[in-house]
Amino acid sequence: MGRPIKVWITSLILFLYGIYSCYEGFLTGIVSYAASGVIFLGVAIALFMKIRGSQYLVYILSVYLIGSWLFGLWIIYTSGWPYEDALGTVISLIPGIVIVLMFIFCSYSAHQFLGKQNEKA
Repeated sequence: MGRPIKVWITSLILFLYGIYSCYEGFLTGIVSYAASGVIFLGVAIALFMKIRGSQYLVYILSVYLIGSWLFGLWIIYTSGWPYEDALGTVISLIPGIVIVLMFIFCSYSAHQFLGKQNEKA
């Protein structure tokens, strides 16, 4: 059985996010950011290669990323956010919401692809 398009998209999202994290980590010198990028790259490859249990790594990375976004949101909230203008506040949330939705999709896709295979085994 070939890989469904959702798995290609999920692996691509994880791979591109991993490249971005590595690039930003090396550019800024933040080792933990670069290391998380390497982990994202590894999980993307593991999922694509149908390595058993890799869907759990996708779940963990999704929770990590969503938790990081919520923590960042809390930090800016304590420093005077939301903005006085409602439109500016809503617009400032869009990139984070898109990332959260992408990683929810990744978790769902990984479950559909590997979770059901593990249930059969």
